[in-house]
Amino acid sequence: MREVELGWGKVLLVKDGGEFHALGHKCPHYGAPLVKGVLSRGRVRCPWHGACFNISTGDLEDFPGLDSLHKFQVKIEKEKVYVRASKQALQMQRRTKMMAKCISPSAGHSGSTNVLIVGAGAAGLVCAETLRQEGFSDRIVLCTLDRHLPYDRPKLSKSLDAQPEQLALRPKEFFRAYGIEVLTEAQVVTVDVRNKKAVFKDGFKLEYSKLLLAPGSSPKTLSCKGKEVENVFTIRTPEDANRVVRLARGRNAVVVGAGFLVAFYQLRHSTSPFLWFLTQSCVLRSIFLRNTNGFKYFKLSLRLILLLRPCMSQVLEDKSKVAKRNLW
Repeated sequence: MREVELGWGKVLLVKDGGEFHALGHKCPHYGAPLVKGVLSRGRVRCPWHGACFNISTGDLEDFPGLDSLHKFQVKIEKEKVYVRASKQALQMQRRTKMMAKCISPSAGHSGSTNVLIVGAGAAGLVCAETLRQEGFSDRIVLCTLDRHLPYDRPKLSKSLDAQPEQLALRPKEFFRAYGIEVLTEAQVVTVDVRNKKAVFKDGFKLEYSKLLLAPGSSPKTLSCKGKEVENVFTIRTPEDANRVVRLARGRNAVVVGAGFLVAFYQLRHSTSPFLWFLTQSCVLRSIFLRNTNGFKYFKLSLRLILLLRPCMSQVLEDKSKVAKRNLW
């Protein structure tokens, strides 16, 4: 594989089994350079998150991501490789597959649908898009507890100050164009599988022919006493993330957990105030402190959080270690 300059952009030139293929050079998911990925069995795999693309068609064959790659025309003449591509395709670096449009749009808040998808995250949206890509033209309804159109939830932990519009997986025009309805702030409380009917919290009832449950998950909360203290937060929505950013400025914070997300945050915020990282380890053999990029890391078991005064609390850990922080 080789990344090649071409006119207004670049292409990924691939030679596989004696044949040449030219594709978009960046992964449509987060923009990773595919030249650093892996080529195997007619597919190139993204080096960052593993999205997989067919080199003959450019189609996305394994997730994450929603879009495919552009495939460009290749011609061989006198041992020279010629690639033909449009300026627009070179600059976009993503291709949305052809989709059917809804031929039976609802008249207002109709009480029946062909496909009901509970949950409007990546799984729910991919289901709706796949149905349209396969030619399904009847009514599709996505319902979500969020007040926003489907957005990229994993980005919340990486861009705490991001706005919903910046996180959106598709613009509102996309849903309008392909007749995919999204019911926001809509909680399904009961599903009558015998009569194929979903009942919402506000009393609205929706009949369906097919049902997909893809509600996602919620953050794990602390199991110790004091978890209900006002300055203890979890992150699931853009509002959650934005609130943490707003309240954390100029203050100290404790982050419970020391996995991948915390390590990523540590690297991204090397000049931040001291942060204490605590793991909820059941087995405790030793306590150690590490100063890295302005972070303090403790391997401790969380036992108790006490509210000292508004916006200030302390944690009691194993070995009677105490930390006073503004934000959790």
